Amino acid sequence: GGPKGGGPKGGGPKGGAPLPDWIVFDEIHYINHPERGTVWEEAILLLPKGVRILGLSATVPNIRELAAWLERALGEPVAAVVHDERAVPLRLYYFTDDGRALTHAEAWEHVTGGDLKGDALSVDAAAGGAGRSGGTGRYGGIERSGSTGRAGSTDRPGGAPGRSRPEAAPQTRHLDVISYVSRERLFPCIYFAFSRRECERMARDLARRRDFLRPHERDAVHVTVRQILQQTGLRPDDVPGLAAMRDMWQRGIGVHHAGLVPLVKHIVEHLLERRILRVVFATETFAVGVNMPVRTVCFDSVAKFDGRRRRLLTQQEFLQMAGRAGRRGLDKAGTVLIRTDPETMEAADWRDWEAASLEPITSRLSLSYTTVLNLIERFAGSGGTPPAGGPDAGPAAEAPTDPTAVPAAGPAPGPAAAPGSAADSRRCADAARPDAQAAGDISPAIREWLARSLFVSQSPQPGEALVELTTQFAEKAGQLRRLGYLTQEPGQAPQLTTKGAFCRGIWIKELLVTEMAFDGTLAEMDPAAMAGWAAAVVWESRPQDEQLPPAAPSWLAGVHLATDRIVRWTGSGARDKLRVEGRIAPVVSRWAAAADDALPEGPGRARTATGRSEKTPHEDVRDLAKFLRGYHLEPGDFVTLCRQTVDLLRQVASSADHVLRLADPRPADPSASERLRQVRDTARAAIAAIDRGVVAASRTF
Repeated sequence: GGPKGGGPKGGGPKGGAPLPDWIVFDEIHYINHPERGTVWEEAILLLPKGVRILGLSATVPNIRELAAWLERALGEPVAAVVHDERAVPLRLYYFTDDGRALTHAEAWEHVTGGDLKGDALSVDAAAGGAGRSGGTGRYGGIERSGSTGRAGSTDRPGGAPGRSRPEAAPQTRHLDVISYVSRERLFPCIYFAFSRRECERMARDLARRRDFLRPHERDAVHVTVRQILQQTGLRPDDVPGLAAMRDMWQRGIGVHHAGLVPLVKHIVEHLLERRILRVVFATETFAVGVNMPVRTVCFDSVAKFDGRRRRLLTQQEFLQMAGRAGRRGLDKAGTVLIRTDPETMEAADWRDWEAASLEPITSRLSLSYTTVLNLIERFAGSGGTPPAGGPDAGPAAEAPTDPTAVPAAGPAPGPAAAPGSAADSRRCADAARPDAQAAGDISPAIREWLARSLFVSQSPQPGEALVELTTQFAEKAGQLRRLGYLTQEPGQAPQLTTKGAFCRGIWIKELLVTEMAFDGTLAEMDPAAMAGWAAAVVWESRPQDEQLPPAAPSWLAGVHLATDRIVRWTGSGARDKLRVEGRIAPVVSRWAAAADDALPEGPGRARTATGRSEKTPHEDVRDLAKFLRGYHLEPGDFVTLCRQTVDLLRQVASSADHVLRLADPRPADPSASERLRQVRDTARAAIAAIDRGVVAASRTF
């Protein structure tokens, strides 16, 4: 949606990259993601005026509601374009313990031998009240399979389903499912499982028994791997897991999950696209951002552990994966097979996926401190354009270079106010004002933005939702004022201080990062130490963290001091959100320290003072898989961690550079500018030390 005609005029902010005419949000239904959805909403809501959006999805049942919200949020016309029919219809079957592919009704009768209608309705209720749409999956486009009991033909192998089960029913195995797919000539197929270990175990199990390739296809695998390695400049030994995976590829079997490095996943996708691989065992990440249709999709289970509990897939998750079945122009229909094991499956697992309704998209917006600062800068300050985008959009290219971006009113840009200074007194006076009173200070422009940001279905009472969002904004603005990120003269709009100008470009633990940038902690680090610090900041905790080797980087004291300051002004609830896992830091800091050639002479190199990274022998990390085993980390997770670390370091470097370009040429505290310059240069050196080898190669794919 967006205005007709040309896009935003005049390009981007002065000195920055030109603004795009269009931004495409593929799989826009991820606005509904419990953890990451708020980032998608912020990215949309902070777009500069005139930038148009194209949102794509096959699983948004309340599409017109979403379009109405986008139109209100962007202030431009947005059209909902709906196409109800899949180019290739889907046919869904349950693969049973006696080797047959049955429709839902037949499978249920096969298992229970009872009253289908009553039991099936209770199954839908047990699945979470998804209910029945009465149709054939309007937005998913699933075609009713009729009474066909065989995915490849109208014949039903083994005769009609009986009402009684054998006394000693064998367990249904993945090998049985693949044998059926092979027999019915339904390759290529993706076999979804919800465990990386299970994917690899099943692939190895199949590879020991079957070889699907002809000699010339095995030669093609060898040539493909060699060519892709040549493109990246890597040797086989540089790519963890390559040798074991190559052996399976030469049998027509692949594995795809987030624990594999991007280069290995790229080879799998390439071989599958060329129809060399017959089976790929994959986790659900394959269904996100990988446009790789196949003839058949198999599910090892329709339930997964989501980090908190075992639960049934949502209809949206199921269709996201099942939708990979069916190739336009090649298949008359896509086949979906669900492996069933009546001995272990629960009643809810027998849900009728063809009939269930899609879950509506709802808002996940939760205002971050960075969003609050960008809104104040955009509407209450000089009117400068805030950085477009979310966590992946650093402020370097988008942030304004015009000095008016940090308003002249209030304290001049420079270091954070020192205790006892006039600026500090003003901050203490601001802190005494209740946040409820601060809510009344919100400008009409910001109130209008908050009202437009409300998703239509966010609350049955939009007025209550707006009050809640306004209160949230006022509370965060008050906390930012107390921390010295904002200042406000009587009768004037709030203004960003130097700390606020820095923080508005940080999207990950923004308060902690900003405090450590301004209290001198980051300036004391060398590149390897800063790499480890950034990795610890972006790291998302996991149960196996307790098994990490002990580590206590010297900068942890700075983390604790900064956290105490933040908690003092924002409340004790912030402490858990600011937690940093210091034990993961050595993984990335040692990788960075081993990159001698990547560390340029200059700020931070080979320093040994207290607070900087202690000099350790450059560890041989060439055997990356062996190196990572001590940290219970898979190579793909390591590459992802490095890329997230680089992203944060870019935000830090860009924000520091932005503030330095805005600063008074004769600042009151020259040492503050020097510290920021040191932070910027060290962050850049840390990026160069991390972004090499298999990490750098991931950018190609």
